[in-house]
Amino acid sequence: LQAFSFKNLVQNIRDTLRELLSGVNIDSEVPDIFTNTSSITSLVLRDCGLRGEFPTGIFHLPMLQHLDMRGNHDLSGYLPKFHAKSQLKDLILAETNFHGMLPTSIGNLVHLNQLDISGCNFSGPLPGSIGNLTQLTLLRLDHNRFWGRIPSLVSLSKLTYLILSSNEFDGRNLSALLGKLPNLLYLDLKLNNLSCEIPSSIGNQTQLRELYLNYNNMVGEIPSSLANLTHLTDLILGFNEFTGRIPSLES
Repeated sequence: LQAFSFKNLVQNIRDTLRELLSGVNIDSEVPDIFTNTSSITSLVLRDCGLRGEFPTGIFHLPMLQHLDMRGNHDLSGYLPKFHAKSQLKDLILAETNFHGMLPTSIGNLVHLNQLDISGCNFSGPLPGSIGNLTQLTLLRLDHNRFWGRIPSLVSLSKLTYLILSSNEFDGRNLSALLGKLPNLLYLDLKLNNLSCEIPSSIGNQTQLRELYLNYNNMVGEIPSSLANLTHLTDLILGFNEFTGRIPSLES
């Protein structure tokens, strides 16, 4: 799809457009005209060869619920100040060139089910307001340059996938994080700089299937409470500095 025809397509159907789902090669910038497409609820343009600066006005479309730009490696942009009336349920910008910090106003996206900004160029600390996203089931922030402590996520009781690997998080808040997410199935914290012990509270995550803590400079003994994780199929703890005996994981 050529850039000129893509812009014309959006122009011609702007007033009636509800959903635009595409996997074809567009090789174009995202037309600014999208910011005036107030009726659209789903904008899913995965792996389309989109490039240039993403119009921030799209984030503020009043009916938009699903925004997915995954795999457009040359598409850049940043996250604006989000409004409290946002209807967004899925925000997926993975494997793009979005950058900057996560704004405190991310906490206004109270309807969000999925937040996936993995493989981008985001940086800085995570705002505590991320704990307001109580409807989240998936949170992927891996392969960015976030740093500092992981804020409290204990209010995210619906979370099933938490992937924070390949950043620069430390372990100052790890004991408060682990053991308090009752529906968590998948936890990936590898390739950070946690530099702490595995808290025994990990044993409270009884639904956990996969746990990745490798490459973290973690210390101390491996807690025997891991034996409580009776559904666990993958446990990866390599490249740390653990001491003492390996506990029995029979249950």
